[in-house]
Amino acid sequence: MRRSTIAANATRVWNFRVRTEWAVLWLVLQSSALYGQGGFVGSPRCAVCHKAQADEFHKNRHHDSSCESCHGPGLAHVEALDPERLKIYAGSQADAVNRSCLKCHGQDRRQMHRFESPHSRNGVGCNNCHRVHTPDIRRSSDTLCSSCHPAVRASFERPFAHKLTSGAVHCGDCHDPHGSLPATRVRAIGGQDTACFKCHGDKRGPFPFEHAPVRVQPCASCHEPHGSANPRMLTRSNVSQLCLECHTTTMSFAGGSPPAFHDLRSARYQSCTVCHAKTHGSFVNRDFLR
Repeated sequence: MRRSTIAANATRVWNFRVRTEWAVLWLVLQSSALYGQGGFVGSPRCAVCHKAQADEFHKNRHHDSSCESCHGPGLAHVEALDPERLKIYAGSQADAVNRSCLKCHGQDRRQMHRFESPHSRNGVGCNNCHRVHTPDIRRSSDTLCSSCHPAVRASFERPFAHKLTSGAVHCGDCHDPHGSLPATRVRAIGGQDTACFKCHGDKRGPFPFEHAPVRVQPCASCHEPHGSANPRMLTRSNVSQLCLECHTTTMSFAGGSPPAFHDLRSARYQSCTVCHAKTHGSFVNRDFLR
C-alpha cells in the first residue's frame, strides 16, 4: 500500500514538472516571437540588469511610460551590452537629452524657449537638474544652482544682499532656468516687467515725472542684483559717482550736467539722494526732490 502511494505521488510530481516546463517553454516561445520587433525589448527585459532603477521608477510619475520611450530601442544594447547603442544613455549630449524630454514636455509653456536659454546654449541638459528615475523629479533648489554658480552664491554673503541665505528669496524667484523671450537671464512677470518689480512694486510707476534709466535701463545699471559692499546694493560706493555716469558735461549722454552751484568738491553735494530722494520717479517734482 505504501509503495503504491509513493508511486502515485511521484507520478503527480513528475506530471507537474512536465506541465510547468512546457508552460515555461511556451512563454519563452511567445516572448521570442515578439522579442526585437522594431528593435524594442520591453521594460521587463531592461529590469533584469537595471533592477535598482526599475524599483525606483515605479514611484516616479514617468512610470506609465516604458524605458524605451526615452532611451530608444534597446535590442542592439541588449545584444552588445554596450550603452552607446542606445539613443539616449548616461553619457549622451545635452542637446539629445533635451530633445528627448521635450517630446512630451514640449507643450508645457514653461519650456517654449528652452533652446534659447543660457543653460541650453552652454550644454546643460534636463537631467543635470532633474532626476528622471527617482521620485524626486524636480530637485531644483538654491543649493543645486550654487553647484554651478559658486561666485554668484558667494555674492549673497556681502554686507548688503538679497536674503537668499535666510530663505526669504530663491533663485527661481528672479531667474527662469528654462529660458524666456527675449533670451535673458531674468524672469519676466506681467506686462513683461522684470522680476524686480514683483517685490519692489513701489519703484515700478508709472510716474508723472520719470527718471529715464528706470524705463530704458535694467535695475542692474545702478544696483548689484545679488549682493554688494555698498548700501542699497549700489554698484558704486559714492552716490555722486554713480549719478555722474549719466549726468556729465559730455554731449553723448542724455542725463544733463548738474547745475553750476553743485560744487562736487563740497561734501554737501556728494550725496545726491539727500535732496533727490525719489530717484526712481516722482509724483510731484520733476527734479525728484523729496
